[in-house]
Amino acid sequence: MLKEIYLEARIPIIKYGDDVIPESMVIVELIHELYPTAKLYPTDPVKKAKMKAIIRLVEDKILQIIRILYSGPITRETFDMFEEGVTAVYSRINGQLVDQAPSGPYFLGTEYSAADIAIAPFVYLLTNFVYYAAGRDYKVVDELPRLSEFLNDILENPTFKETCLETEDDLKARIGPRFGLTQNMFSEP
Repeated sequence: MLKEIYLEARIPIIKYGDDVIPESMVIVELIHELYPTAKLYPTDPVKKAKMKAIIRLVEDKILQIIRILYSGPITRETFDMFEEGVTAVYSRINGQLVDQAPSGPYFLGTEYSAADIAIAPFVYLLTNFVYYAAGRDYKVVDELPRLSEFLNDILENPTFKETCLETEDDLKARIGPRFGLTQNMFSEP
């Protein structure tokens, strides 16, 4: 069905009138232009620049890390390499969160923004992947309270929940067969 709407079959997409608009940040920018009162971007240019930097970090680094999963069979070594990459990115996100807004729940503190919208799908995928493969969250999440608060709250945000079309069960059902994993195969005794 997705390929009938958008040949590249990349998600997320939004249909606006007769047009199909792909890619998270393109959609966020469209919504920002259509509904400027939503205030998805801060008016402060430094805050806006920091927000764009964290979005770029997540898009670039997380996509590099996800490519590890597609490089061949997932072994314990591959899984550990993947988790180390996520840990490094999550540590950098935590540093930027503390710098930007020491308390949350969101990147800009109490304001839900484009950064939260852009990061949520990646976090959703990564969280469900590690829960499926190892039966736990990333260890770094427990060590960094601001990061933990941020990740939990962006996934619990009603806007994210309403627009996320794939349930956790659907995603988990895809993870095993797609990556040749069994549930909890990398759990620690």
